[in-house]
Amino acid sequence: MNLLKFWELHYRALEKLGKNIETMAANLPAGSGGERHRKAVEKSWAEVTETANELDGRITEAVQPLPVKFPWQDKEFTAHWALYKDYLAEQHGILMKSRMEQARLNTIREFSGNDREVFRKTIDFYMALGTSSLFQVNFETSNANNTPTDNGQRQKITIAVPKN
Repeated sequence: MNLLKFWELHYRALEKLGKNIETMAANLPAGSGGERHRKAVEKSWAEVTETANELDGRITEAVQPLPVKFPWQDKEFTAHWALYKDYLAEQHGILMKSRMEQARLNTIREFSGNDREVFRKTIDFYMALGTSSLFQVNFETSNANNTPTDNGQRQKITIAVPKN
């Protein structure tokens, strides 16, 4: 259960308790001992409701989303980005809000060298690989492999994806 739902249940329980306290206080005898206890309970309840209301405001206040600035504004790009967002939600349960979405856009744009086609191929590669991680993909057309060199060291592996 997430924090907000748990808080809502707790807040409703506090409201129910408050009504019970009011009922109990109204039924206390009018003598000096009963009145003193009623005032003490009312004072304590006022403190609880004050802090609960303050906490409720902090927990339930919505963080305002930021406008997402796309590196390219055309329908083709935004549709492809929507496909990637759907992939993350479907495969990994990741629902991006504005700050995460902007950070991913900025990171992949940086990885792509601000090249729109490399950006598109990068997210296609992420989806094909089945990953939610971000990393730079080298789209060189070399045939580097993982064979040992003369000194026994392994060569650097390059993931080669042909450019169109």
